[in-house]
Amino acid sequence: MKKILIYSQIDPYFINPILNKIANKYINFEIEVYISKPHPKRTIKTIITIFLFSKLLNIFKAFKNKEHLNSRIKIVNKIKKKYDLILCFGHQNKIKNLNSRIIFNFHLGNLVSQRGSFIFFHKFKYSWNYMALTCHQMTNTLDKGGIINQKKIYVKNLDAVGVLNLYKKKIIFIFDSINYILKKNHSYKSNISKQINKQPTYFEILKIYLRH
Repeated sequence: MKKILIYSQIDPYFINPILNKIANKYINFEIEVYISKPHPKRTIKTIITIFLFSKLLNIFKAFKNKEHLNSRIKIVNKIKKKYDLILCFGHQNKIKNLNSRIIFNFHLGNLVSQRGSFIFFHKFKYSWNYMALTCHQMTNTLDKGGIINQKKIYVKNLDAVGVLNLYKKKIIFIFDSINYILKKNHSYKSNISKQINKQPTYFEILKIYLRH
């Protein structure tokens, strides 16, 4: 049976539902997931940002709709030599040997002004009206690989939970991207900037919250 490897993390609120939808859609593939563990400080900052920049009702709904991983998904701690497709979704650690593997990353944001980390926080910092879902090939430079699919989305009225749910709400974008990659005749487009958004400090999170 063909195999798909996904670099990701265990997140029952925003990522597990997406991994489950992929497993349910591609039943002719074995799905393996290589898990990363976010640094505790990153996790704390994520929780703070969600609570400060989200409506309580939406936070409650996110907790209520949490999902365990589908039984078809196999968690692995060793990477095999051959996969038919390798994806990256919400993985928190650096992936080694990118030159020896073709890996496609699903990034929350465009690759012009929205490269980097904690994009769901920077949406409020820069008051973005639009964001993008972007599927691109990974390189050794962060968020710089050729783009194979991108969708611009109006996000002005979304809170942090709404932004983090974009891929779950637009799951067809992921399916379309995977199907396009599997055709193996993809062409890439580049529209990259030097700007990289970084993980905010606790002070910066509080500062932007008070500004809003």
